[in-house]
Amino acid sequence: ILLAVPSAQNLAKFEADLSKKYVVKNLGELHWYLGMEILRDGHEMLLSQRVYTEKILERFGMKDSKPAKTPMDSKGTSCRDATADAALTQPLPPTEPFREVVGCLMYLMVATRPDIAYAVGVLSRQVSNPTQRSWTQAKRVLKYILYSKHLGLRITRCRTPDFTLSAYVDADWGRDSDTARSTTGCV
Repeated sequence: ILLAVPSAQNLAKFEADLSKKYVVKNLGELHWYLGMEILRDGHEMLLSQRVYTEKILERFGMKDSKPAKTPMDSKGTSCRDATADAALTQPLPPTEPFREVVGCLMYLMVATRPDIAYAVGVLSRQVSNPTQRSWTQAKRVLKYILYSKHLGLRITRCRTPDFTLSAYVDADWGRDSDTARSTTGCV
């Protein structure tokens, strides 16, 4: 069981109550959880999947590739661009591990890397019928995580009593060249 409590007194009381019914062993401060590395520094915590990222890159033969600074190119978001080269629109052979790459990227995205969420969303639309362009774009995301494998989620305790909720939203009207649909995101 992973316990997160505001004070050592709360932890001691909870452990005492729990040990009345079950055998309890405290393993100390958390450093790894579900493949995530947890680094703590005072009131801050960094959740990172650097080791998992390196395993993904090794598994798909991308650890020695040239890193990319962005998860997608700026020319568009579509995996099936109508103006693309005919070779890129060919169906991807079933021997290519496209679905496995998307699954690994999805776990990485959900756990600690929201920065690849949009790119993974675009790739996941093509899982049932991937093309050579889809595969190229999946490898681009792998090159990006090679470039940014040190990133993770930083969680900081709010130090002021007057907490302010902030929201951000962005929209891209009709850029998807396949459907001319808009894309909206919010944080």
